[in-house]
Amino acid sequence: METRLRLLLVLARLPRPLAQISLYGEDGRFVGRPDFYYPLHRLALEYDGSSHRENLTADNRRQNRMVDAGYRLLRFTAADVLSAPDSVVALVRRALAAGSSSVLPIGLNGESMPSFPHTRRADGHNPAAELASSELRRIPGPAVYDYHQK
Repeated sequence: METRLRLLLVLARLPRPLAQISLYGEDGRFVGRPDFYYPLHRLALEYDGSSHRENLTADNRRQNRMVDAGYRLLRFTAADVLSAPDSVVALVRRALAAGSSSVLPIGLNGESMPSFPHTRRADGHNPAAELASSELRRIPGPAVYDYHQK
């Protein structure tokens, strides 16, 4: 179902989110690994399947750590994705637009990338910046998105 959520976002002409990226607090400690992540917006998306009912305590703790570290988090269920896809897209689009004041234009031809300090581990390695760079080069189309388009 996570794939269905990702397809819903991409088919709605939203930028492709990164998947399963480890997020870290300012102190370099791991805070969570959301299903999808928009690093330029510090926006994490979680798909809550049936197993999340059994792991509610762990999910709530992870959500609290992420929010405390300054990430924005949206949660969706199968009912959201299947029964109200327009609402899902509208909510993500608004969240991206609200967080776009700090968005830097990124080219597809190797222009400089922002540092993504919030995805840097305590040892200094920054896998999200590397993955974002390779993902952006593979996505055809414009490097700058209009989040207000419908």
